[in-house]
Amino acid sequence: MSERPAPSTLRLAIGGMHCAACAARIERVTSRLPGVHAATVSLTANEGAFTFDPNQLEIHVIQKVIEEAGFTAQVIEEADPDEELRRQDEREAARAAALTRRALWAWVFAGPLLLIAMGPMLGLPLPAALDPHTHARPLALLQLALALATAWVCRDFYRDGIQALLRRAPTMDTLVALGTGAALLHSLGTMSAVFSPTFSAHDLYFESAGTVLAMIALGKALETRAMRQAAEAVRGLLRLAPEEATLVEDAAERRVPVRLVLAGMRVRVRPGERIPVDGTVVAGEGHVDESMLTGEARPVRRAPGDPVFTGAINLDGGLVVEAVHVGRETLLARVAALVAQAQNAKAPIAALADRISLVFVPVVLAIAAGTLLAWLAAHAPLTIALRHAVSVLVIACPCAMGLATPTAILVGSGRGARLGILFKSGAALERLAQATDVVFDKTGTLTQGRMHVTHVLPLAHLDGPEVLALAAAVEAASEHPIARAIAAAKPDAVPAEDFQAHPGRGAQGRVGGKTVLVGSLRFLAQQDVVVPAEAQAEAAQWEDAGSSVVAVAVEGSFVGLVAVGDSLRPEALTVTSALRALGLTLHLLSGDSPRVAQAVAGQLDIASVQAGVLPDGKAAWVGELVAQGRRPAMVGDGINDAPALAAAWVGIAMGSGQDIAVQAGDVVLLRGELSALVDAVALARATMRHVRQNLFWAFAFNTLGIPLAAGALEPWLGWSISPMFAGAAMAMSSLLVVGNALRLRLVAL
Repeated sequence: MSERPAPSTLRLAIGGMHCAACAARIERVTSRLPGVHAATVSLTANEGAFTFDPNQLEIHVIQKVIEEAGFTAQVIEEADPDEELRRQDEREAARAAALTRRALWAWVFAGPLLLIAMGPMLGLPLPAALDPHTHARPLALLQLALALATAWVCRDFYRDGIQALLRRAPTMDTLVALGTGAALLHSLGTMSAVFSPTFSAHDLYFESAGTVLAMIALGKALETRAMRQAAEAVRGLLRLAPEEATLVEDAAERRVPVRLVLAGMRVRVRPGERIPVDGTVVAGEGHVDESMLTGEARPVRRAPGDPVFTGAINLDGGLVVEAVHVGRETLLARVAALVAQAQNAKAPIAALADRISLVFVPVVLAIAAGTLLAWLAAHAPLTIALRHAVSVLVIACPCAMGLATPTAILVGSGRGARLGILFKSGAALERLAQATDVVFDKTGTLTQGRMHVTHVLPLAHLDGPEVLALAAAVEAASEHPIARAIAAAKPDAVPAEDFQAHPGRGAQGRVGGKTVLVGSLRFLAQQDVVVPAEAQAEAAQWEDAGSSVVAVAVEGSFVGLVAVGDSLRPEALTVTSALRALGLTLHLLSGDSPRVAQAVAGQLDIASVQAGVLPDGKAAWVGELVAQGRRPAMVGDGINDAPALAAAWVGIAMGSGQDIAVQAGDVVLLRGELSALVDAVALARATMRHVRQNLFWAFAFNTLGIPLAAGALEPWLGWSISPMFAGAAMAMSSLLVVGNALRLRLVAL
């Protein structure tokens, strides 16, 4: 029996979306198709991702359904990152330019329309030929011409809005089309009496329709510019990759486009140049600025054998690099892909806004109809009833609701990328902001992750370096991690002769013609070596602090102790203190011995310690925290701790360079410093704080604005909103939401 093929993912560039209701409608109609497993549409990126079974569904069917819903859908072809960036830039730039032109032309006609209609009320003089009392007909005809010109420039609102209404899926454009259309039709009806002696230009609402259209067109243009500014993070990352490289072939060198460089080829990187590939230094040495990936401004020294990454700047010294990863396989491209993925994916809180926006438009239509009927029932003139109904339609456009969440996540994840913090989805960002606990792995997370000599205690007639040299000479032939740490501390030690290992206990060999024993205190006791009481007490203290202790004897006489341990990261104490100050409960979850784990926890003031836990046990323990209603963020190296990372409320993978475990956690810390964790938590909280602020203002604006627009307070307080001011207020609400999101770039972490 053949296996079912894995689901395919289709990326489509979608045109014609104007609000969250548009994106939600596309998701709804495509999700109904048999074989579609998931549909995610991003309003901010004008893009959709659809996971489907190719045996049940063909690509053109998905495109057809989207087009029948009133939108365009083009397949996004896979290309190298630079080419894809160029295409996306071209699409977004073209759209922004078109919206800007529309707004400018709309105001070319709406500006004079507003001036001649409202100028006299503001004390502005008009030419005698346009006096509303003596020349009402020319004034009315000019207003008609300017209003129709504005409507023609903004005809997309009518085309898209009416089509959406006919499909029974009204959108923001539907509200604009109905509101301004009603004002235009009413004014056209009034114009039928233009040759009547009683005709008055004051009964026309052309300026309301024209100004509303121009206001909303301007708001959409400014929104698009702001969104492009917010999405600059991905484009900025990909632009770091140079377009050309100096290829080294035998003794010759030549400049070639980077896309022609393949894995295994060698490139030369001169001082001041950006590294064009991910690879390994094979010649030369110098300092490299990797801040664009790690967020760490301090240059790192790179020499033969060290890894380097695309986009990093070679500050000094010439390097020859052998390519390992090129194109979309480079770390820079993968980082950019993750940022884009996070910006396009919806956070759970965004789903709430989408659901509300989906039902909001039909509700507003009902409120507008109710407003019209209520004013007519109260024997108000048709002009008054229509003015309030139009105001309701215009002020209630749910643009701000649709922008509230994606803009904040767009800016937050972009800033995270610049700090060396990758949020793999909007949900990951939201979950980290909601975390109540932080569970640390020990080795490689709170500690340096490598064994090294921490203390040497010499006795007898030898000094510390001599004791260490004896131990290193014997351990040079051993593969044990402790032995390697001791040997690395004295790399110039001459290896011992007649080496003999005693597995689990120690080793011995001849150094300078003398027998040297290196091993545990128990091993030396078994060899009849007497260890002084003071040395035993010192060894106990070192072991309590988390170190492993090795004793050294020469010709049966004890000569000293060597302690080997994995020291804490320099910033570990500062980080744990900062996390506690943020209100988080800290836990240490380690596979090491209880004594070592307790020693590390004691230094960092972590009260909750679970030691001697295997990987599956870590996942089970973290899962128990979740079952108790806690929301733990698990921090690990992203490889050995993968089960626990997956079981946590949110998984945070530590990593740097090619060892980064991109798939292990929901959040990936590219920076080599643990302090990135504090920045990640602070940034996630700041982002969700801005999301909540945006949603509050968006919902509060509509909640307060609709009753005012409907004239609910006019009988008592005389307060109401005209269609013109409703359009301006609606546009300003969207800009307020986008502007608030952009403030995230300046928030101190």
